[in-house]
Amino acid sequence: MPPEVKEEIREMLHEKSKAKAKKTTHIEEIQAQLCDTMVARHTHVMDKDDDDDKDEEVYMYPGYMDLDERDAYREVVHASKATEWER
Repeated sequence: MPPEVKEEIREMLHEKSKAKAKKTTHIEEIQAQLCDTMVARHTHVMDKDDDDDKDEEVYMYPGYMDLDERDAYREVVHASKATEWER
């Protein structure tokens, strides 16, 4: 086999190897991002204000909720429980 052909094959194999490594790295980055996203969605944060009174219920919130969303969530739960109690 001529040396030029051998060199061409080596270059093709090297490029293929680089592309495969790049693809593997890209897949690992996507997996890490998805893992971080899923962890953030399923992490629950307990509101410290809810823990003060022992006779009140403690609420668990998804980690991405801000304070306004937590307050709205709490109000909806209270309204829902009041409706159930009135039945």
